Amino acid sequence: MSEPSDEQAAMQHYLVCGTEDCQMNGQFYCNACHRPLCESCRDEHQKSPNNKNHEIVLYRYRKQQLPVEKCQNHPIRNVDIFCRECKTSICSKCSTMKEHEGHTFDDLEDIYAHKYALWQGEFSKIQKYFLPTSQELKTDIEEDVTQVKKIMESIRTSMKAEAESLKNTVDKVTSENIEHTHTMEKSLLEMLKSQETTYDDYIANLWKISDEFQEYLSETNHNLLFKSKILKIQSIPETTKPLPPVFTAGQFNKNDITKLLGRVNVPNTKPEKRKIQPMEVVNTHIKSLDFCYQGQGIRYTRCRQCMSNISRQIRQTLVQ
Repeated sequence: MSEPSDEQAAMQHYLVCGTEDCQMNGQFYCNACHRPLCESCRDEHQKSPNNKNHEIVLYRYRKQQLPVEKCQNHPIRNVDIFCRECKTSICSKCSTMKEHEGHTFDDLEDIYAHKYALWQGEFSKIQKYFLPTSQELKTDIEEDVTQVKKIMESIRTSMKAEAESLKNTVDKVTSENIEHTHTMEKSLLEMLKSQETTYDDYIANLWKISDEFQEYLSETNHNLLFKSKILKIQSIPETTKPLPPVFTAGQFNKNDITKLLGRVNVPNTKPEKRKIQPMEVVNTHIKSLDFCYQGQGIRYTRCRQCMSNISRQIRQTLVQ
């Protein structure tokens, strides 16, 4: 949106004087005549006795001219008065009518200038503070959106990495456990093989003794009974049965896995409020119009008491 019209005019490099045939810079403004004046024409304007009550200010502090509106009761006249009692806008002719007898009237242009200054100030606040500040906050939000996406993507990457690490650990532990079962199996089989060898040797010895007994029993020579060699059967070797290992299943559930992989939680802290820059004081026409022209010189002073009285009077007459 564009800047306010009065500020645009004030910021123009060159304002033409409103006096006919004068092309000088109109840096001043007559609120009574509603025309810009250069410094020379301003001095001439002030010299005229007819203009002694004219208020001349810098152009940027000029009073806004009341828009032309025809009176409904007197179409050839313009509405320029505000009746306090009736709270309506009328023309000077209406003020002389019986229905407005004894009523208090205000200059509608003063009311309009005051309202215009208020609107101008609010418009300026929107343009200079609210819109830029809101846009900055919106930009900040957009940056937060980008940051949140980056953070969430980083979290997902970390979660996948944790899962992959857990998988690798599970595979490693499983591989080690399986390898351990092979070692245990080998040890048990070696033990059983040793026991098998023991019984093979024992059985072989039994067959040998059995053959010797058979030989003795087949001979008729009774002298064999008196041989010094005594055949003795050894006791059967004792062996132990293998004690196979028992697999104990792990005790875990989804929550245990979740703890291992980690959780994604929102911090239980109060969210930080976005920083809103404080609004700087925006000068309005109410503040700028307190320049009152005094005397016939070129001096401008602040007449706070004058402006205070005018503002109080206008506030009393404003239609809410």
